[in-house]
Amino acid sequence: MKKIQNFNFLIQFFLLIFSINFISSFENQIEWVQEQILIANDGKEYEYFGSSIDFEGNICVIGSFCGDVGNNSAQGKAYIYEKNGKNWNQKQILVSSDGQAYDGFGLTVSISGNFLLISSPYATVGENESQGKAYIFENDGAFWNQKQILLGSDGQAEDNFGSYLFIEGNLILIGSPYANIGENVSQGKAYVYENNGTFWNEKQILIASDGQAYDNFGSGVSISNDGKYIFVGASDATVGESNYDQGKVYIFENNGTFWNEKQILIASDGKIDDNFGYSISISGNYSLIGSPMATVNDHDSQGKAYIFENNGTYWNEKQILIASDGNTNDQFSSSISISGNASLIGSYNSNVGESSAEGKAYVFQNNGTYWKQSQILFASDGNTMYNFGWSVSLSANYSLIGAPNALVGDNKFQGEAYIFEPFPKPPAVNILNCSSLFSSFECYWNQINSSLNDIEYQINYQTDVQNWQLIQSPILIQNVFYQVFNSSFYPNITGNVDYSIQIRVCNSSTNACSDPSNQINLTTRIDSVNNLKFQSYPNSIQLNWNYPNVPIINSIPKLNHYFLSYQILNSNQSTNISISNSSTSFQINNLQSLTNYLISICGCRTEQCLGEDQGEISTIQIQTNQKTTSSSKSKKTTIVLAIIIPIIVIIGIILTIILIKKKKKRKTTILFKR
Repeated sequence: MKKIQNFNFLIQFFLLIFSINFISSFENQIEWVQEQILIANDGKEYEYFGSSIDFEGNICVIGSFCGDVGNNSAQGKAYIYEKNGKNWNQKQILVSSDGQAYDGFGLTVSISGNFLLISSPYATVGENESQGKAYIFENDGAFWNQKQILLGSDGQAEDNFGSYLFIEGNLILIGSPYANIGENVSQGKAYVYENNGTFWNEKQILIASDGQAYDNFGSGVSISNDGKYIFVGASDATVGESNYDQGKVYIFENNGTFWNEKQILIASDGKIDDNFGYSISISGNYSLIGSPMATVNDHDSQGKAYIFENNGTYWNEKQILIASDGNTNDQFSSSISISGNASLIGSYNSNVGESSAEGKAYVFQNNGTYWKQSQILFASDGNTMYNFGWSVSLSANYSLIGAPNALVGDNKFQGEAYIFEPFPKPPAVNILNCSSLFSSFECYWNQINSSLNDIEYQINYQTDVQNWQLIQSPILIQNVFYQVFNSSFYPNITGNVDYSIQIRVCNSSTNACSDPSNQINLTTRIDSVNNLKFQSYPNSIQLNWNYPNVPIINSIPKLNHYFLSYQILNSNQSTNISISNSSTSFQINNLQSLTNYLISICGCRTEQCLGEDQGEISTIQIQTNQKTTSSSKSKKTTIVLAIIIPIIVIIGIILTIILIKKKKKRKTTILFKR
């Protein structure tokens, strides 16, 4: 059930917001902020907690249709949560009294007042496998107790009675989309039950006037708040002769006793395989109908949602809703909920960054003329295949979103559900100016005129990937805030990069943030080369450096070239040289010895290297070494010879003496032998 709770209070609340100038239009008043993640206390892997959700007031119910009960695998469970203060606490676990393995209890849930309706579409009835059942629980003021089991009076095997259901006041509507009618396999039916004060009795079986085999009538169901209208989807119905699975929605109107088919809704731009009518939600004079497999431009199965408005007699298509960032296979509108002037649309198969099928949910607001997308919701802990947005439920005070495939600890597909609450947005700011600096930029923006406490500023600077940065304490200068953003504090900021910059004002108490400011685009300048070193020689100077702080693409810095200039100190004549952007060294030759030189080097964004295209200049002053002359060489040679010649003479004398002694000894030996 989807109602506006405490409507008068809500109006006063919005008027208060307006009176203090938080915002200027309804569509921009509210920021939905994630407040809590709900997890089953006894959850296990592959239970798919969050596959179905609904809430009313401070009570929410969450289905876990593959939850094990005792030794019964996938019998299914449903969890009751109740809000106590600021937190939602698990209060009760519901199971069917006659449940069996693989019943799928909890595949769909719906709550209204003190009654709760839970399906077991795969339950066996007698000998009929997967005929399906639905269970009514009643709140006695403390706990929810099973009160009654509902069965289709003419149910058969494989009907899947309860695949879709809805409760509103004293009325229950249950879809049986795979029910056969005559020879028409899976044409589908819907069952109406009414509460007589003691029990719920089957009141009527609804069948499409033009139904055909495999229409799956009953694949989406909803009841208007006053019980006057019943909507039943046939998402696989053929439209015309060949638009298979385009889908239809049938409206039944109550004449005081029964519901008679009043109108058939068809999407104005419907195509084959759109599955229009897969999901349905009604609030007041508006109905929201999902077409999750619809193609948008060239994006197959991106999905659309259709707003219909009641003019007092008929329901007419008013607007088509499409996700602003939709893509192929998102299946936007596979789950939907509308409440007053807000609607919530799940897109469980959407990618988020590099995470495939992480899922999103989109908020649309009615400004009195048309419905406009106001926010995209994400799971704070979202990851690949979480399917956030598989199920959604919305009221004025809360939104509840299921992610049945979420990982909990090491438990795969245990599932989670997320509670969001609406908070007033702080007023937006206006960026007065942003200037490009070397591998950084600085921004000035106006101070907000508000008494709101706990204000923080978020700077959104982006290139290819959006990256929010939180500014804790910007400098206030005459009612203008000032902040420099550089790589020392924000490592992602580099030189020669195109940045788009926006600022949001956030309330740290509620985490609600304003709309983005105006956008400033700039390109950061290239800072100086890193670790510049030199080696001096008599007629040359060797330079070595590291790349400046710019992106490295294929091992080459994002530069056009390096610009090198050198001149004799205090001279007006310089020599300019262009150096390859991949270089990290250069030798300047043909210099004068023992001379002071002024050398400058910088990276360049363009060939001209002028103005802001010129990087930060690194300058050094260095003296070449003294050149070695001929006279000095002769002098050195003389000194060397003066030392070496006496040594050679001494060595010669010693060798001569040794030879003479050897000859005398030999003669003496010969004489003795004779």
